[in-house]
Amino acid sequence: MAGRIEMPDLTDKNRLVQDELIPVYRIDDRTVAKLTHPNRIAEAEALRFVRANTPYTIPAPEVYEAYPDTETNHRVILMEYIDELRSIKGAIGSVDGTCEDPVFCAELGGFGPYKNEVVAILDWEMAGFYPEYWEYVKAMYHPDSQSGWIKDAAVEKILQPYHLEHAVLLHMQDIVYAMD
Repeated sequence: MAGRIEMPDLTDKNRLVQDELIPVYRIDDRTVAKLTHPNRIAEAEALRFVRANTPYTIPAPEVYEAYPDTETNHRVILMEYIDELRSIKGAIGSVDGTCEDPVFCAELGGFGPYKNEVVAILDWEMAGFYPEYWEYVKAMYHPDSQSGWIKDAAVEKILQPYHLEHAVLLHMQDIVYAMD
């Protein structure tokens, strides 16, 4: 599929993901439309890059079109629908929670990955090359003060702290959101 879609064609009937922030709609048997934040162009570019540079080793959906929609203030990504991705089970748990999913309790037998091959990368939304401090700063971005991550200082036990960079990012965020 090439071209653009009309926003009225996107209805709850063909909606695949119920997430209010990042809705995904099935357009036809081969195509989905994902609406993202208008400034996030990295996902489509990352998918195109991986597909072009690893055509047989990392399965990535083909991006047919990516463009800003000024009517809804979203970026629209029209891409290939990969049926197998919908069959993967949802979230298993978090670092500070228990995991009771039977996939970890059963004999895993034939499940992959095999021979250290990348089987798939599922979330391209924030793809890119980031500075050394990025993981720490993102882990500390809007933390739940009651979570074990914060109470037990788990983030700082796992990642090298970057307090100055974190403070700069929070200050920058205040400035940017004050402009809205």
